[in-house]
Amino acid sequence: MSRKKLFQIIIRKTIDFLHPLWRRRDNSRFSHCLFDMACALTRSIFKCDAFTVETHDHYLNDHKDSEKTVIKKNREGCYANIVWSEKEKQEIWNKPMNDLCLYKHHDVYVCGDSDVVIDYKEKTAIHDLSYNLTGYYRFGDSFALDVRDGMMLVKRLEHKNVKIVKSGIMIAALYSYNYFHAVLDNLIRLLAVDECDIPGDAVFIVDSVIYKYESLKKIFDVLTEKSNRQVVLLEKRELLHVDTLYYITHVNEFVIKIDNWKLGRYDDYTFDWFYMQQLRERLLALKKTDISFGSRVFISRKNIPRRSFNEAELMDSIKEYGFVSVCPEEFCLEDQIALFNNADVIVSSSGAAMTNLLFCKPGSKALIIEGMKHQSSMYSLIPAKIGMYNLHYSIQIPVNGKVDENFSLDVDDFMNAFRVFMSL
Repeated sequence: MSRKKLFQIIIRKTIDFLHPLWRRRDNSRFSHCLFDMACALTRSIFKCDAFTVETHDHYLNDHKDSEKTVIKKNREGCYANIVWSEKEKQEIWNKPMNDLCLYKHHDVYVCGDSDVVIDYKEKTAIHDLSYNLTGYYRFGDSFALDVRDGMMLVKRLEHKNVKIVKSGIMIAALYSYNYFHAVLDNLIRLLAVDECDIPGDAVFIVDSVIYKYESLKKIFDVLTEKSNRQVVLLEKRELLHVDTLYYITHVNEFVIKIDNWKLGRYDDYTFDWFYMQQLRERLLALKKTDISFGSRVFISRKNIPRRSFNEAELMDSIKEYGFVSVCPEEFCLEDQIALFNNADVIVSSSGAAMTNLLFCKPGSKALIIEGMKHQSSMYSLIPAKIGMYNLHYSIQIPVNGKVDENFSLDVDDFMNAFRVFMSL
């Protein structure tokens, strides 16, 4: 068993132990003392604390110095189904979304690679998604280890002598190292900053990983080109004390973790296309016009060990159809945009690189190799909204039966699906 898996088991057992005591803590002085003793034990052994979870609105109601501004109300998002075969039809559905809001809180802490806002004085974790998680969802990041029905287990970090920022806008968030989440979940919120009345001395609070990857840094620069704000970088699990925090809620509404992907729903990934279209137009302007990778492209994952498969064998099988193999991470953002925008046909395994479908041209099509059939449709909406001819998925067999791990392809089975796809 891996250390990560063992740690996850320990954390889940810890919250199983603490949560019943947390629920009874206000029943009597004895119950409260018992809970405090249990917390002291987990704090010393497992280096974690139990905090109460509140939404931003709940916290606002109890703190008169907090403020809320609605940036965009009556939002309608959209999502689409994955097309698993030529017999299925891709559809788009609309769904009401929460108002896009700007919250202003005081004397709070934020953490690198985390969405959670912390009030240490009141032992309160402020996080909308964690407040009412349903059965197959989970939430956990570098700071919030687990959540259970109003209680969050947080990693115990030194908070008394950390760096202090007078005023900041929180752009740091969970999974900033992942291209999909960094762009479509975190950085896209920068589009809303110009719509807010935020003092000019408020700095951007950003995960340091954004500055470590050229593509992410370029997107950040493009979306903040009209701003002269300073930037404060947060390392993973680094705490920052903010006197006045400006927190913009998420533009798109994504489920972060799903315990069982087979239980996922298409609307687990709901997009606000108003802002998605703005993002597409702003970034498409970067496209290089003096480079071409060909009209038929196979997106290689040879440099990424996670979710790997026998791609060399597959590439040999489709080479006769005029496909060239390209690793997007080896090229700058401008080249990646050109790669996807110039392609007529794209074949790839499922992965963060498929975020670049946002740059495809109308009439193109894509075949994505997936390890397991499930309904959480991360990428399906983008092709449907920009007029791509088709997006299809080919299901393969995971080596260990998990959607996020390595898998192997039966090349003959894949080629049968590929030929049908090419004939569409």
